[in-house]
Amino acid sequence: MKPTFHIITAVTRTANLEAIGYALNQQARRHDIHWHVRFDPQHSSVGGQTIKNRILYQIPNDPENWVILLDDDTLIHYDLLATVEAHIGPDTNAVVVSQQKRDGSVLWAMPENVKVGNIDTGQVVMRRSFLGEERLLDAYEGDGLLFEKLLRGAQGVVYIPEILSFHNVLTK
Repeated sequence: MKPTFHIITAVTRTANLEAIGYALNQQARRHDIHWHVRFDPQHSSVGGQTIKNRILYQIPNDPENWVILLDDDTLIHYDLLATVEAHIGPDTNAVVVSQQKRDGSVLWAMPENVKVGNIDTGQVVMRRSFLGEERLLDAYEGDGLLFEKLLRGAQGVVYIPEILSFHNVLTK
């Protein structure tokens, strides 16, 4: 059975939606994608963490559902989902890809980089059932803390060195 990809975006920078939507539309031609968008014009949540958590509760805890927490300043590469899908096996729980930052530096997908400051939401695609009831803390580093807890030492995590995500490229 083919995976269903749920992309979750909390939005404070509405000007970036067109670029993100275009990138996702290119992916939707080849994959089953559900883009969950919620607006946070008041910035009521640090990094949109509580908004993302609310959306997570709405996605069934089904092993065919895969989740990407995509910030509203991050773009995914047009081959991200195809690459992830090629690495999904029955025991795969998460796929971590490398991410290029706006300054040209790279957050490399390696087990030793799964720590706050070295991993970003746009790098991790995970099975909804792997996430279970774990949620993001309402803190700027909430994504890093969540990934440390879930991914460090976990079985079924695939690390792909290819750059398939672009961090902070949208700055409007």
